[in-house]
Amino acid sequence: MDASILLRPTTESDAPDLLDIYRPFVEGTAVSFEYVPPTVEEFARRIAKSLADWQWLVAEQDDRCIGYA
Repeated sequence: MDASILLRPTTESDAPDLLDIYRPFVEGTAVSFEYVPPTVEEFARRIAKSLADWQWLVAEQDDRCIGYA
């Protein structure tokens, strides 16, 4: 196992992996303003819209998304 973490720009194709990270916060905590997790398509749309003005970063370890900002 390589312990290094790669930070890279997010793409819309990361939506399923990032939604897997986000979903438990929507369903099981009060830290999100959402009550129902968005669909993968909606999450990809949010990424695309945000990338027009801001940067999203993905943290990858062993070719797996482990976080985003």
